[in-house]
This record gives sequence, structure tokens and C-alpha cells, in this order.
Amino acid sequence: MLIPLTFTSCYIDNRKEKRILGGELNILTCNEYRPYIDKAVEIYKAYHKGVKTSVTTTTQEGIYEAVSTNKNYDLITFPSTDMYRYKDYLEDVKPYVGDFINDFDKNKLETLKIEEEMKGFPIDSRAMAMYYRKDLLNNLGISELDINTWDKFIELGKTLKEKMGIKLISVNFKGQDSFYNLLTNQLLEDFADNDDLNLFNNKSLMAFEMIKQLYDLDLINIVNDEDLPIKNALDGDTLCFLGSNAEIYRVENYIENNEFNGSLGVNKIPSFEPGGNRSVVSVLNNVGIVKTSNNKDVIKDFLKVLLIDKDVLVEGINNNMIPVYKPIYFNDTFDKGIQVLDNDKALRKFEYISRYAYVRNISKNYTLIDDFIDKNIIEIISGNNIHTNLKKYEEDILKLISEKEEK
Repeated sequence: MLIPLTFTSCYIDNRKEKRILGGELNILTCNEYRPYIDKAVEIYKAYHKGVKTSVTTTTQEGIYEAVSTNKNYDLITFPSTDMYRYKDYLEDVKPYVGDFINDFDKNKLETLKIEEEMKGFPIDSRAMAMYYRKDLLNNLGISELDINTWDKFIELGKTLKEKMGIKLISVNFKGQDSFYNLLTNQLLEDFADNDDLNLFNNKSLMAFEMIKQLYDLDLINIVNDEDLPIKNALDGDTLCFLGSNAEIYRVENYIENNEFNGSLGVNKIPSFEPGGNRSVVSVLNNVGIVKTSNNKDVIKDFLKVLLIDKDVLVEGINNNMIPVYKPIYFNDTFDKGIQVLDNDKALRKFEYISRYAYVRNISKNYTLIDDFIDKNIIEIISGNNIHTNLKKYEEDILKLISEKEEK
């Protein structure tokens, strides 16, 4: 006889702890995480009425300025790419999350450690995908399923250029969504292992060669404005752009304020070889505990609500976040249709990408190398030998690293 089994998500019911605590909780975040944090505050306050809470929003630079000048905040949000920038200002978060840390993706957590201290805890995974003009592909009689390798992507670009006179894609080389970062991340490569630069190894050279091929064939625009790739694709100047789950809001905002008569879809990025890796996370966004906080007892209880409460996480998903708490992966909120993406279940696609993606370790020289590539990408891929071009800059890179360490 078969006995039917019912599986339920193993959420911890934080609301059973009806302790009334005193104290304060001052949180500094950016606009995109405000609804998620407000929901956590609402639920937390229902059972901790004695705690005075405030949530302030500003830019990423505003957050860093407030923390580095010792403003009175207890919790902040920050991207993992800024981890070394914040390391002296943030507490080790491990003692605060021990009750539920095993329900989070261990590999992602490892990338947030500096000298065995976990400087942040992930609230949102930026899974990368390719947003593309479905209507333009349909006009060419091509399916998104046919574009599963970079070689096929290049062949599509040649056809697109010949028949429609437009380029494949606009890309930038600065920050979280840098095209070079995406490719090396896809190849499971970090910028550096400890103090050894990885710019000259085979995987890095593969990434540069792919960029060079696209550039030499005049299939890509290299831009410095992070909003241009979206604009170029939606205006019909390119076929697609690379972006994370966060771009859903930006697409919605652009379409709301501009005329758009096409249709947009989203799919995994192409792989380097058939059956290769197509799952990439550009960055984790995290909550961090400010070292100078005087409200750390309050913080521990609040983090449990923020990080694992079902209603809080659903609020985050409804605002296009991809939490890293494993039990929430099975929540059907991910399966809602996204109107600007032809009602595709795009968040479920991003969730799958995040679940299986490699997340690069952030070295202390990440920002410096990122800036270098952004400023020199054209010179790096020019000519016939990328390795030789890079070698010309090696001394300059090492000098910059040395100067940084001396400061």
C-alpha cells in the first residue's frame, strides 16, 4: 500500500519568541531593499514593541560614508564586492546566525569570509541572465533555445547585423555586471588566489578572447553607462542585454516611461561549450552588523526574522529578490508571471540560476583590478596577442597593488 507523503517547508516560527525587548535598532539600506526590511520590522515589532526602530535609505556611497564616519547605525546592507572596503567596520556575523546558518548555501557563505570572520550575511543573490527581444528573434525565425553557446551567439550576431543592421548587445566593464567578470565567473575563475593574479591564466584569456571576437566582428557596443544596455535593447538598437533579477524593476520603469511595442524574454547566458556552465551570480547583497552598535542583543533576534521568516522572504521575492535561504526555494511566489517579460516565470529562472551558480571569491584587490580592466579593455583586446598586451600592464597592476597595501 502506498502512503501519500506531504512535504512542508521547514521554516522556523520566529513569532513564538514573544519577548519584549527594549533598546533601538537603526538600519541603513538602499531603496530597493526598503520594502523587504520594512516587512521584517513590521513583523519584529509585533512581538518586540519595546524596541524603537528606524529604517533610513540612501545610496551605496551614502551607506559607506555613514559607516566610515561612525554614524549611529546598527545594521547596513552592502554588496559583497565592497566587502574589503567595509571589513574594519563590520562585526563577524556568525555568532548571530548560528541557529539557522545550515539552512543557507554554504558555498555562498564562504565567499563572505575575511580571515575566518563572516563580514555579512546574504539577503539577495544577483543571478545573471540574458534579456532579449523576443520579437526580433521571432522575425529571424530563431528560438532562444538555439542560442545556448557563445559560438551560436556570435553566429546569430552575424545574421542580425546582415539582416537587421543592429548589434547583438551593449556591455560594460565596470562593477558588479562587468562583462569580463561575468565570463570569468562563468568559467569558475577568481581575479586572484591570495596574492597571485589570475589575469594571465587560460580561463581569463578565454574570456578576453571571447570579448575580442565580439568586438572585432563589430557585434557589441562597449558603454560606460549601466542604463544604456537596457535602453539600447528596448529601443531596438541591439538584440539583448545582460542583467540580474534586479533589472526587472529597471525594465518595468523604462517601459512605463517610454514607448515600447516589442516583447522581451529572459534566458540563461550562453555557455563556452555545449552543455557547459550557464549559471552565474554577479554579486551577493548582504546585511552587515556595524561594530560600534550598542544594540547587539536586539540585532540577533531581528536577524532571525529578516533572514528566515517566510512572510519577509516572500515580500523580498515579490520585489525581485532571490534569497539564499534554501527552504524558500520551493515557494510558489517564484512562479508568478512577470508582465514585462510576457508573463514568463522569470523569477523561477533566476532562482534556478542562483541555486546552481558558482560565486566568485572577492579578493582584496578586486576593485583595483576591476577599475584597471574597465579603463584598458580596448587596449587589452587590440592586436593579435592578448597575453602580450596584458604583460605590458602587469608591472603597472602590481605597482598599484603595492601602493594600495602601503596606504
